[in-house]
Amino acid sequence: MKIKLIYISIIGIISLITILLFLINNTKHKREIRRIKKLEGNIRKEKKILNIYRFHSKPCNIPNLNTPKECYNRSRYRCKWSIEARRCNELN
Repeated sequence: MKIKLIYISIIGIISLITILLFLINNTKHKREIRRIKKLEGNIRKEKKILNIYRFHSKPCNIPNLNTPKECYNRSRYRCKWSIEARRCNELN
């Protein structure tokens, strides 16, 4: 009789611990999903802004100008680096 009671108590405690661990992990998972959605929203906003800057500027016609120094020097001073558009643009 005492052994049954001890056995049932142990099963109950293990069940409670299992449920508690599940709830903790589920909360962490939901928090991470919210964080990812927020990051994706921020990335979409940044891409939208970047596209606006790129739409209103003309890229330099010389290929492979990936840094500000390359942009200015290799274009023979006809282009400049745009921080907003993150690319080499022709001088206005």
